[in-house]
Amino acid sequence: MFQRLVPQQTLNSIHYLGTLLLVIGMPSSKVLMSLGTMVLALAFILDFNFKSSISAFRSNKLLFPLLSFVLIHLISLSWTSDFNYAAADLRIKVPLLLLPIFYTIKPIPKGYIRTLFLSLFVLTVVAISLYNFLAYNGIIGNYSYIDFREMSLFGSHIRFSLMVAFAAGICLTSYKNSRWQLIAIILFSWLSYYTYYSQVVTGFLAWVIVIGVVGFSAIFNRSKKIAWISLLGILGSIITVLYFVIAHSTSVSNSSNHIHQYPKFTKKGNLYFHDTNSEKNNEGKPIMVFICEKELKEAWRNISSIPYEGKDLKNQWLSNTLIRYLDSKHLTKDASGIQALSASDVKAIEKGIADVEDLKIGLIARINGLNYQLMNPSDPNGHSILQRIEYWKTALQIIEKNWFLGVGVGDVQQAFNHQYKQNKTLLTQEHQLRAHNSFLTSWVSFGLLGFVLFCWMQSYFLYVFSVKKEIVPLLFGLIILSSFFFEDTLETQMGVTFFAFFYSFFFEKTEKTTSPLS
Repeated sequence: MFQRLVPQQTLNSIHYLGTLLLVIGMPSSKVLMSLGTMVLALAFILDFNFKSSISAFRSNKLLFPLLSFVLIHLISLSWTSDFNYAAADLRIKVPLLLLPIFYTIKPIPKGYIRTLFLSLFVLTVVAISLYNFLAYNGIIGNYSYIDFREMSLFGSHIRFSLMVAFAAGICLTSYKNSRWQLIAIILFSWLSYYTYYSQVVTGFLAWVIVIGVVGFSAIFNRSKKIAWISLLGILGSIITVLYFVIAHSTSVSNSSNHIHQYPKFTKKGNLYFHDTNSEKNNEGKPIMVFICEKELKEAWRNISSIPYEGKDLKNQWLSNTLIRYLDSKHLTKDASGIQALSASDVKAIEKGIADVEDLKIGLIARINGLNYQLMNPSDPNGHSILQRIEYWKTALQIIEKNWFLGVGVGDVQQAFNHQYKQNKTLLTQEHQLRAHNSFLTSWVSFGLLGFVLFCWMQSYFLYVFSVKKEIVPLLFGLIILSSFFFEDTLETQMGVTFFAFFYSFFFEKTEKTTSPLS
């Protein structure tokens, strides 16, 4: 449109500037993400040519599935009722429409330019992860943390964990030049450690996918038969381990203990309370035993300013946190148990840490917490796995009633609220959220057609790049796909921009462009 007024090299520079802002902004700043999208829009307007744009649209086979999924959002407005909610949802998903169009018209060329942007993305993720780590450990800044999820200072810990895994995958696959191999190994090692340290299960799953895909690809290039046998063996082992872990947790949670096994009096002569049918610890033993609340109140009052009847810093009842913590240290829940606590134990309890194992670093601590959830499925509140099971069950009930058209883009939360009320759910109001599964959310929102379009968008992307044997786009596609099973990834600016940008970033060049760096 303005090609005669603005030199092509300047237009390209504006386009690359917008891309740079997005690459840096996705892990670090919502402002930069928005600014990057606006700069790309400016480049699009200045460089728009109707004839070449139509040609580019027709030649990009990946664009149609994505735009079809975006279109179903708009079509569903005809049967939605809450237009304020719909407008907020569509506003978040603007990058899902704009970025694929921008990069269809002017794709990032393969080679040096694409590698440069991927490298900048990796370095930004590494820098943010280092800052998060140092701040969390009190080395820099003056931050106060209650939960490990707060370690991600610049956005969702789950979305950032996906970026960390993808950056690790880029390190593992993209630096073939001998000059960069050592740097790639160092960066990959750090990102792998951060994935373990940050305790984000979704991020660890994404990291496993990276290792699996890269490993499978390396073996496949040597022997297809061995590669497939190895893959089936690993999958079989994972399924077997998960089955026995869940079966063990279920059997232990259903076990019972007899009350005659426990003494009646404390060392001070006060009466103990024992509930052998209460929730279980990770050893399968009841937690609510050896309890003397009279002694607990008196002893706790002497070591903490938070009252026994009050709430800890996670807004949980402190009495429950204290009892669980004492149990995890194999201490009686009385004056003797309180006296055995250290100053660091007291601070941990005040922060809402209910198990001494949770003080350990890394994924092991998270697995300990997940095991406790499986042991005690009666109350889902505050427990990620149990809450998700409630979300998925509720979503399936909504789908059963609205399987063909869905409820519309604006009525999703309204439909969940109504179903929670009908179910008389145990979830408190603050925990009554949406599906936390993008497949279910698509079906709830747009019906069967929306679900099919969503699956088509994902599967076609993976098909195209598996045929081309391009491993980095495949890693991205599989990482984002894994997140869709456990998260509503496209419900936040960070998530939708990450998806829309890299879905579009790998579009092929349809016309020769001039690099401002040449």
